[in-house]
Amino acid sequence: MIGKGGSSRVFRVLNHANELYAIKRVSLDKTDSDTMNGYMNEIALLKRLEGNSRIIRLIDSELKAGPGGSKGHLLLVMECGEIDLARLLTEQMKDPLNMVWVAYYWQQVYSAQFYVSLLRYRQMLQAVHVIHEEKIVHSDLKPANFVLVKGQLN
Repeated sequence: MIGKGGSSRVFRVLNHANELYAIKRVSLDKTDSDTMNGYMNEIALLKRLEGNSRIIRLIDSELKAGPGGSKGHLLLVMECGEIDLARLLTEQMKDPLNMVWVAYYWQQVYSAQFYVSLLRYRQMLQAVHVIHEEKIVHSDLKPANFVLVKGQLN
């Protein structure tokens, strides 16, 4: 498992050609009609935004009925990212600051890292701009919803 939300889990999988994908499995057991409509809307929006390099690619989706009349689950097959922005930021903050390292980093690496940070912010803004151009308002913008895919923030 590479991620989880309230009623969903995300798994990293390989297809028959050894290509990496993510499967988001959403449990529908405690889902009301408004939440279900939200999931269907998410799928429709990802299909509408298909082909844009700043939006994660939806490969396929399927609604699976559960046994014995239970609601079952929703499966979304998506391109797989390396890491989400929240986890990346958390990992970078784990170790306490070493002042010798900070001095070295500042002198040797700062300009390159600063450029990378600016690039990430630019990519985030581009992703938000893409959805706003389509008259879509994202109601849950947070670092965990930005994923690095092939080194690019989506």
